[in-house]
Amino acid sequence: MRTCPGGETEGEAKSRVILREILGHIQSKKKGLLIFCGKHYRGPVVAAAIQPVLKGGTVVVVDGGNMFDPYVISRVTRMLGVLPRSVLSRFYVSRGFSCYQIESLIVSMLPDFMKEKQPVALIVTGPLETFYDSKVPLRDAASLLRGVTGTLLAFSRKMPVMVVTPLPPSAAKERGHLFEGLLRKADFIFTPEGEVITGFHRTCLQWGRDFR
Repeated sequence: MRTCPGGETEGEAKSRVILREILGHIQSKKKGLLIFCGKHYRGPVVAAAIQPVLKGGTVVVVDGGNMFDPYVISRVTRMLGVLPRSVLSRFYVSRGFSCYQIESLIVSMLPDFMKEKQPVALIVTGPLETFYDSKVPLRDAASLLRGVTGTLLAFSRKMPVMVVTPLPPSAAKERGHLFEGLLRKADFIFTPEGEVITGFHRTCLQWGRDFR
């Protein structure tokens, strides 16, 4: 295990840099669609959203892959000496267990809810997981995802929209273009290795294919 100056491991140093990058987007209210490619990002994304919540903000979360972990909030708030309940109550979490439910949540229900709550950020975890379901016709999945993506883009013009999505599983190889289509809409892409790519370009095409 490699150690960096200061005694922290290379992984810890990279996590700190990623956390600072995410926090910068939220604190500056930097608009845009941020795609985090990998389940390991769910912790840093939620942890970064805690600071503006401590200042009175709210965060809306849509969980499509049963990936949202409330214990991240509990751990971080206890480290800060804050009651977890006071922070958890300002995270509004909705879950969907099929691509039809995810589409309904984001396209039909979320716009009015966002107007009511006026959150500082929107977090979407595992939105593509349900779209990889082979029982759902590919044409239906692609059509539903277009609606979801369009709605997320609309929100991203007003606030940071952070999407955490694992790479496509090998069993969903024929649906890899759904993942690639989402990447094409991103303003910032966080790769599995922790690099940040501004926008989609030719490098992403090869990088995305490598994981199919």
